[in-house]
Amino acid sequence: MFNRRLSLRVRLLLLIGFASLATLGVLAYFAISQRNELLARAAADVHDNAVRIARQQQNLIEYAQQVSNLLTQYQGMGDRPVADDCQKLLAHMLQQEPRLANIVISNAKGDYLCNATRTVRLINNADRDYFQQALIRDGFVTGKAIYSRSNGRWNLPVAKALRNSAGRISSVLVVALDLQWINRELSHVIGKEGARIGLIDQNGIVLARYPDPEGWIGRDASGTQFFRDMTIRGGQGAAESTGFDGVARIYGFAPFAETTEGTIHLWVGVSRETVTGKINRNLVYTLAVSFSLLVVLFFIVWVSSERLMLRPISTIAQVARRLGQGDHNARTGLDYRDGEIGFLAQSIDKMAVALMSKNEILRLNRSLKLLSECNSALVRAEDEQQLLAEICRLAVETGDYLMAWVGFAEYDEARTVRPVAQFGYEEGYLGSIKISWADTELGRGPTGTAIRTGTAVINQNCLTNPKMAPWREAALKRGYQSSAALPLVSNKHVLGALALYSAESDAFSTEEVKLLTELANDLAYGIQTLRARVEHEAAQSQLEFLANHDTLTRLPNRLLLQDRFEQAIAIARRDHSKVAVLFLDLDNFKQVNDTLGHEQGDRLLVGVVERLQRCIREADTISRQGGDEFVILLTDIGDLCTVEAIAQNIIEGFADSFEIGGNILTASFSIGISIYPDDGNDFSSLLKHADTALYQAKDAGRNTYRFFSQQMNIDELEHMHLQGELRNAIRKQEFLLHYQPQIDVNSGRIVGAEALVRWQHPERGLLPPGKFIPLAERSGLIIPLGEWILNEACRQAQVWSQRTSPLTVAVNLSALQFKRGNILETVKSALASSGLPARQLELELTESVLLQDEEAVMRTLSSLKEIGVKLSIDDFGTGYSSLSYLKRLAVDKLKVDQSFVRDMSVDPDDAAIVKAIIQLGHLLQLSVIAEGVESEAQMDILKSYGCDEIQGFLFSRPLPAEEFAILAHKQQ
Repeated sequence: MFNRRLSLRVRLLLLIGFASLATLGVLAYFAISQRNELLARAAADVHDNAVRIARQQQNLIEYAQQVSNLLTQYQGMGDRPVADDCQKLLAHMLQQEPRLANIVISNAKGDYLCNATRTVRLINNADRDYFQQALIRDGFVTGKAIYSRSNGRWNLPVAKALRNSAGRISSVLVVALDLQWINRELSHVIGKEGARIGLIDQNGIVLARYPDPEGWIGRDASGTQFFRDMTIRGGQGAAESTGFDGVARIYGFAPFAETTEGTIHLWVGVSRETVTGKINRNLVYTLAVSFSLLVVLFFIVWVSSERLMLRPISTIAQVARRLGQGDHNARTGLDYRDGEIGFLAQSIDKMAVALMSKNEILRLNRSLKLLSECNSALVRAEDEQQLLAEICRLAVETGDYLMAWVGFAEYDEARTVRPVAQFGYEEGYLGSIKISWADTELGRGPTGTAIRTGTAVINQNCLTNPKMAPWREAALKRGYQSSAALPLVSNKHVLGALALYSAESDAFSTEEVKLLTELANDLAYGIQTLRARVEHEAAQSQLEFLANHDTLTRLPNRLLLQDRFEQAIAIARRDHSKVAVLFLDLDNFKQVNDTLGHEQGDRLLVGVVERLQRCIREADTISRQGGDEFVILLTDIGDLCTVEAIAQNIIEGFADSFEIGGNILTASFSIGISIYPDDGNDFSSLLKHADTALYQAKDAGRNTYRFFSQQMNIDELEHMHLQGELRNAIRKQEFLLHYQPQIDVNSGRIVGAEALVRWQHPERGLLPPGKFIPLAERSGLIIPLGEWILNEACRQAQVWSQRTSPLTVAVNLSALQFKRGNILETVKSALASSGLPARQLELELTESVLLQDEEAVMRTLSSLKEIGVKLSIDDFGTGYSSLSYLKRLAVDKLKVDQSFVRDMSVDPDDAAIVKAIIQLGHLLQLSVIAEGVESEAQMDILKSYGCDEIQGFLFSRPLPAEEFAILAHKQQ
């Protein structure tokens, strides 16, 4: 009955009162516990101090023992010590220990012999009990504390008999311990205020006390509570007791000295008030403050309970009445975090949610259906744009929203949101507004905020939401009352947002937003999956392309070419047609790379490929094998005329030059051709045979094509075998030189010799240069071989010069030797090692040497001329002759090629060419020599034309060195 009458406010105050009293009790308990702990700590401290101070007494006794030992050993301390020496010694010892009052030496009758202090009055100590005990006992004897008649202070006497070497007592040492040092120890005692320190004997007589305002020293304290508590504890430990002056203290006891009458105890006391006063005052203060706060708290609770408790409860009651009346939109509007009231408000609001109208339940069902259909669309999606359009359509048709659209976040300066898909009633809304996701006015709307923050943003009312101001008029014009912006988040990255618009305000409930958020997350995952799939397919396609194509020219590589070859021969077998493999090598491409760099070389290759593709049919395949080599696969070949036409088309197609990086470059191909099935049935064989034919095209002067033949293959195998033997032959020096005489036309005398190399093959016999020189040129072995020829020819010419008149020796230099070898140093070395004068060495150059780097060639030839070497142009008229380089080179001789000499007696054209060369040479002040002269008719013609020198079988074949020497000697 009593409880029913109490109001909620009074009950709350009672609860607070009970809780506050419990709190005060806990505070009091902890304060008392802390006070007891302080008392226990103080007891331990005073006891420790008592023990420490008492231990110093023992230290003094030990010092006195040292004094006695020293005095016993002191030679001047016989039966009667010398007064001055003794006094000085004792004074020094007293100075070392200020806690001693005096040190005295007496005879056995108690008369002073000497003491540490001269000013002290000498008194006989024989009547003292400690003195008499020292005479009959070994060691130190401590007497009771006395008031010293000599220094007027309380001292503790300690005596010991000193014996001489015969064992008789020679004197008595008396050490007076000044008890005044105990007073100084008071500074170490806890709590100086009210602290006391003193000595008391076994009878309760106070021997020392400091401070002692009441004058207890010398009085009997055996009846005090202090003495009784000390006695109960045996003079050892600590106790809380009342002192002589009636003050409650905490005392610590410790034995101080054993005297002739009993034990003297030392005690140290500290005031209880000093130890516990502060915590007692704190406890009183805490209780007073707590009570005051309790009063204030009661007042605050009384005043604030209206707003914090009674008013919310009244609100909850009103909402409950409205719900009972059928208003299911009623809500408390209270914070659910406010404890039981919040829980009660939450329960009421949950009840309101449970009583939602049928229309709201249908909306949630539609959202669930929308989520399901969108997930099905995600599963079926193959294209991102189609997926986005389908999601927007489902949102309008299934979700019953007025309009839906998807916007992606752009990373431009304005942070634009770009619409990518839309469905529903829009009427140009997206085109008429500007939406950003930057932190600006145009970026603080629902869509921009959702993208920027990565969280769903709900706009429940377009009319009242201030952040909708930039778009309010356009939204209301189209009937948009509320909207939701759902971020599309994938891997913590916001792609954009899905925006939904409703024709009703407050259209998006919490549960509906959860479903829509799940929909947006699924959509973001679907977008990312589709993009990953596209990227994977693109990467896979790129990998497949790179695996089968050249990265520079994007032409099929050898792997793809072989695959197409297999397809081509399958068709060729069926149709009884042929397949052609063209192996192409770009002539002199290395010179472009070396001169202009690889970047310009790559640009030239790209231009070459573009032109090649215009030279072949659409069904044919061009493949880059690497570097400057290409392979063309020609399919469906009926006859070889088609192949020849395409090869000729390539040759003619590259007649025009290329302009690369401001440079005019020419390009041509050497082409080798093999035919399926004539030259092979598999790709490797046909490719190898085409490569073999390619070398034949190069040997034929480049910029041409050659078909493969079986004999060509046999020759190639022989060349490969011979190349291996050639390398070994150079190492073993299996070569020798033959010399063909050069004859002066007018005198008929030998004026020189051309050195011609022969290979003394161990199995094949003597091989002429035509069998191995081209092979040496192709393999690069011509460089070491040419060095050997040059050195041997110079050596042999010098031998002849020493036996007969000097002769000029002519040595051929190849273009490769001139290009790769250090020809200037080689010539200098050969002349130096042989001793041959430079004027007797003639170097024969082919015109192909002059087709290389013209400036470098000119510098080298000028250097050779400077050292005195003669120069001649070999096979003049067979190459790209140029009058300009003849003038610049300042050569000494022209050699007419034997191809012109051989037929000039029967061919007027050849005769005219020979005549013109001779006349040209004479005009340039050059001597002219004709080679290959084999008949008198040829000799007569050359003589009539004014030719200077000849060589040929008409006069002599090439001879070994010894035979040539015999011939030259006979002529002389």
